[in-house]
Amino acid sequence: MARGVLLFLDTANLGEIRKYLSWGVIEGVTTNQKIFAMEKDCSFEQRIRDICALIEGPVSVETTSHDYNELVEEGRYYRSLAPNVVVKIAMYKDGTGLRVVKTLAAEGIPTNVTTLMSARQALLAAKAGA
Repeated sequence: MARGVLLFLDTANLGEIRKYLSWGVIEGVTTNQKIFAMEKDCSFEQRIRDICALIEGPVSVETTSHDYNELVEEGRYYRSLAPNVVVKIAMYKDGTGLRVVKTLAAEGIPTNVTTLMSARQALLAAKAGA
């Protein structure tokens, strides 16, 4: 894996992933349910497993719940699909996302935070454990 800048492919398409992996420029993949919806006739869970089997690097999978407990359970479940899953949590105004990140990070589950609108939010996400 390259050091410094990491390039992630934003897709759920196995053909795209194979293509760009062959170029030697992709270190990870990020996906969410909207991206996944463009794929036809496949299970979300199986596609995540397939993507994780293709790439050694991190595969970020975005949560969809809005409740703290549901987000934590969703994050745990996604991580159980493969050891290179990173749980992607949205930045919520009420701090729910940061609480989830803190909880999952304490359990050793890697996280990242999406929908950041400022450097301050990025700092808060990092301080919480993302």
